[in-house]
Amino acid sequence: MDYETELKMNPRRDTSLPAALAELTSSVKELTLAVLNLKKESGSKKKSISKNKRINYKDNINIYNSRERAIMDVVEYYKEIHPKSKAGLNPKSPTYKSINERLTEGYSVADLTEAIDGMHKSPFHNGQNKNKTKFLSLELCMRNSDKVDGFLMMNRDTTPNVSVNTLKTVEAMKSWLKED
Repeated sequence: MDYETELKMNPRRDTSLPAALAELTSSVKELTLAVLNLKKESGSKKKSISKNKRINYKDNINIYNSRERAIMDVVEYYKEIHPKSKAGLNPKSPTYKSINERLTEGYSVADLTEAIDGMHKSPFHNGQNKNKTKFLSLELCMRNSDKVDGFLMMNRDTTPNVSVNTLKTVEAMKSWLKED
């Protein structure tokens, strides 16, 4: 229903600019939530992989025959999302060492794969930054426990991810309204 038709049907409707801004903001949030739900329902590549693996990897490394197998599973999960990745299992590589350290600290394979998902939800790490550079390396994700915790929080955050441009528009409109 267009705006004019709705206004005729509901003449008491608040037509002020702040009300329109609030309605626009709520519409953007609803639309963002709808898109997120569609992505979840469509079963994107990385989600379907993570659901299957996490069922088996609930506890910790105890389920594995060896630490190397756990590290290999984390790397394989990352490679399924990034097929051209050169992340390998060389025990001397920084990636291998950092995954091993995170497992030693008590993170499960499910936690580490969830952190990988969280890294991919971060607008900054996906190129919405000053340099327009993507920061999606496995080594970065596993670099230290602070990084893993941060990416876990990003993955568990349920607020809709609104684009930077939308946020700028909303903030500009708010400041414009305050000037009048």
